[in-house]
Amino acid sequence: MKVMFQQQLIHSQWPWALTAVVGGVLFLAWFVVYITRAILYPKRFAKDFDDKNTRYFVSAIPIAFLLFGFLSQRESHDDGLARALFWLGSTLNFALTLWLFSTCLSHPIASGSVSPAMVVPLLGNMLAGFTLSEWYNLCYSTR
Repeated sequence: MKVMFQQQLIHSQWPWALTAVVGGVLFLAWFVVYITRAILYPKRFAKDFDDKNTRYFVSAIPIAFLLFGFLSQRESHDDGLARALFWLGSTLNFALTLWLFSTCLSHPIASGSVSPAMVVPLLGNMLAGFTLSEWYNLCYSTR
């Protein structure tokens, strides 16, 4: 295998590209199923936001948009798609973070109900900041 890489018969980035494509296809399939679930079963969909254990994981969707936007910028240098995914992901994640924060303030959290899942939306905001700083460096470092 190493010989194939040295002779450039296989591009050195193929594992990264394969993982990205498989991840994108699986995310798209999951997203279509999730949206279909929201349309067909709105009460069950609303339960995702009401349950104190699963509401924090809803922000994984905008985080995925942020990651795919960063991947799009890195691999294809397609600013249009990358920026659309970034703004969609960061806006949704920021809105979810504000909603979750206001929910926590309006309904006090018992000491036993604090979970590591509460950190997921905050990590999404950190990822948005990191992605924005990377794009800034890419755009203005060559000038």
